[in-house]
Amino acid sequence: MDEGYGECYLRDASTVQMMSDALMHFQQQRYFTACYCVMPNHCHVVVKPLDEFELEDILQSWKGYVGFKINKQLERHGAIWAEESYDRIIRDEEHLFRVVQYIGNNPRKAGLPSSRWHRWIHPDWQAEGWRFQEVSAGPSGSTH
Repeated sequence: MDEGYGECYLRDASTVQMMSDALMHFQQQRYFTACYCVMPNHCHVVVKPLDEFELEDILQSWKGYVGFKINKQLERHGAIWAEESYDRIIRDEEHLFRVVQYIGNNPRKAGLPSSRWHRWIHPDWQAEGWRFQEVSAGPSGSTH
C-alpha cells in the first residue's frame, strides 16, 4: 500500500485538501485529531473519539464524505475506500510516540516525493515537543 498501488484517489492537491478538511471538520467536537498523514492511496491518523462518539462512526463519516466528494469530482460511482480500516489502541506514551513517528516517516519510507503526501501534527503537541523525527535528511519537525 505504501508504494502507491491502486487508484491513488488522494494524489491530487484537491483531494488531499478534502481529506485533510474532513479529518479536522469536527475537531474538539466529536474527536481530537492529534496528527495525520495523507498519502496517494491511504492515510494514517491518530484520533481520539470524544464523549459518546464511536471510532467506527467517525471513520465511516470520513470515508463516506470524502468518497462522495471524490466520486462527484471524478464523475464516477463506486467504492473509494477499502471496507476494512486498521486501527490500533494506543497503550501508553511510548507506544503513542512510536505510532506518531511511523505516521510521519511512512511516506519517505515508501520513497514518495514530498509533493505526493501531506502530514500534520497538532500545534499544541508541537509546543510540548512532539514532532515527526526525520529518518532521512531534513529539518526535525518539518511538515509537508
